[in-house]
Amino acid sequence: MSTHVHPTAKGAEAYIREVDGGLTDHPVFGIFGSFLAAAAVCVVQVALTINDLLNNETLSASVNKAQELLGVMIERPKLS
Repeated sequence: MSTHVHPTAKGAEAYIREVDGGLTDHPVFGIFGSFLAAAAVCVVQVALTINDLLNNETLSASVNKAQELLGVMIERPKLS
């Protein structure tokens, strides 16, 4: 998964149009099961975890928007 979330050529492939090589949006809505969707879920989980410490309104709003775009509510991972 590291190659899909860190700035590498492999990670950048998700944002390049095959037709002309230009940059494009790559919405995750509707493509669950893909590495990009899994990476987005992980980023939201990290933001939720950090926001428990910061309690930051801006970060909370960003997390809510990300979940809205993904079309799913994501829970913060918890140690058992």
